[in-house]
Amino acid sequence: MGLDLLHWDILEAIETKLGEVTDLKSISIGELKAVPPDKFPACFIIPKRDPESWATGNELLHKLRTWIIVLVRGPDPQKTQEDIVKLSGKVHDKVKEDLTLGGNCENVNFNERVFDYELGKDFCLNWAVLEIDCEVEA
Repeated sequence: MGLDLLHWDILEAIETKLGEVTDLKSISIGELKAVPPDKFPACFIIPKRDPESWATGNELLHKLRTWIIVLVRGPDPQKTQEDIVKLSGKVHDKVKEDLTLGGNCENVNFNERVFDYELGKDFCLNWAVLEIDCEVEA
């Protein structure tokens, strides 16, 4: 299978896996877009980088870097902070259950989980970015 289909299959495998996290109300592959208030907590799966190196004589090892962005919105800053820590942990643990994403990659490596927030007039938006590398030979 070529990298064209393989990369998309991995993104869809992540989306399918995160569909098992019942707390998430919306999951999208691709860049961030406006999310209606009733679709939070939300999650975006965004392809970022593909560092390559030679695995064998004629195979390249790809590390398909992906951001999983989890967003929580609510009126209470303390509660949304607690919720984002817990929910991003659930997302992390769900992906960790199968580090081959159903056989779509050799291994998933977790790089980091970064938190941030924004205060609005009547709500708080908290998010976490989980950065993972999905290793494949192609």
